[in-house]
Amino acid sequence: MMSISLEDELPVRRLPDDPAWLENFCFDGYDHRRDVGFWIHCGRWWRDHTIWREQVLVYLPGNTYLVHRAWGRRPSDRGPSAALLDLICEDPGAAWRIRYRGPARPTQSAELQRGPLTEAEQYLLDLDLAFTSKRPVWQMTGIAGEKWGKFHTEQTGRIRGHIVYDGRTIEMDGLGWRDHSRGSRDVSGMGRHCWIHGNLSRGRSFALTTVDNLVGGAFVRGLDKVVIWEGAELHDAHCSRPPFLESSAMPPPTYDMVLEYAGGRIEVLADTVRCLPHSTTRHMDCFDGVTPGQAHVVTYEQGTIFTVDGERCDGHTERSYILGA
Repeated sequence: MMSISLEDELPVRRLPDDPAWLENFCFDGYDHRRDVGFWIHCGRWWRDHTIWREQVLVYLPGNTYLVHRAWGRRPSDRGPSAALLDLICEDPGAAWRIRYRGPARPTQSAELQRGPLTEAEQYLLDLDLAFTSKRPVWQMTGIAGEKWGKFHTEQTGRIRGHIVYDGRTIEMDGLGWRDHSRGSRDVSGMGRHCWIHGNLSRGRSFALTTVDNLVGGAFVRGLDKVVIWEGAELHDAHCSRPPFLESSAMPPPTYDMVLEYAGGRIEVLADTVRCLPHSTTRHMDCFDGVTPGQAHVVTYEQGTIFTVDGERCDGHTERSYILGA
């Protein structure tokens, strides 16, 4: 099992002298039994690396969503703290806490598909979620030439806690996921990507990250990484046909893929039961909704049910496609 230090987990104390350098933390989770989940991102703002940019997307039962984004700068000795969001490292490589209390706008996927999200009534949202894991941290290697980061870790785990909104409380107990990246980041060459992870049958979990760059009007594979957790073991894996999007339109509700590793072949059927788009510029400025002309790519965050060997498992699907292509 790879050990990870507190220094690796926390934001860097000394910022590099590189205007393109960024640092990002991401957590997501989904509990298909209660149909509740979230995607949370906290990254340094490219115009001032001491300022954190926070995004909170929450999936609620009944196909409703809450969204929030803001910028802030507070002491981040235990993990990134932006405006109202705190990501707190409680035990390196094993436990984090997610705390958010503040406004969040209710919306529907169709509204975000129509364009940038407008101002409207805000609910009071209170998140208190615990991420725990006994699985090894995956430190992605072979990414020295990538333009989205040079240091990248991911970990599968479990999310337990509660989400309170508009006077209602929902408990959550399902897939938990986190990643942390650092390095020069400019996604202007990216044409599309898949970042998919979740639980599998027999207590296994997986992570898939594939990137197609746009070169001369054609998609060219830039990155292809797949791993599978089996107990405390982490195995390299392969997916011969990653489920890339073929346009920036709303993704279809299902896809399938095959993962192969030393332990055999895994056939996966994915039902993307939730879907929320946001758009991103080359420097990682973000907008709620599909915003051609303002952003470089649109990204769909999708709470997902993976069916493997007849077992239904919690998962998350993130896929992007270049806008205007």
